[in-house]
Amino acid sequence: MLKGEEAGRGPDNEPLVRAVEPVAWIAESVIAEAEEVVARQRGEWGPLHRPARFGRGRRG
Repeated sequence: MLKGEEAGRGPDNEPLVRAVEPVAWIAESVIAEAEEVVARQRGEWGPLHRPARFGRGRRG
């Protein structure tokens, strides 16, 4: 897990951060479990392309 300043948003609406400081680590077993859960999901995920408006970041 990271602490930092939000600098914008990526194509999947994920936060892009700067001035990053790690504050916690995620166990490999947690990552493996998450991958298994995603692999078991049924149906189409659809495109990950997002409208350009999500890439502008937060104003303020």
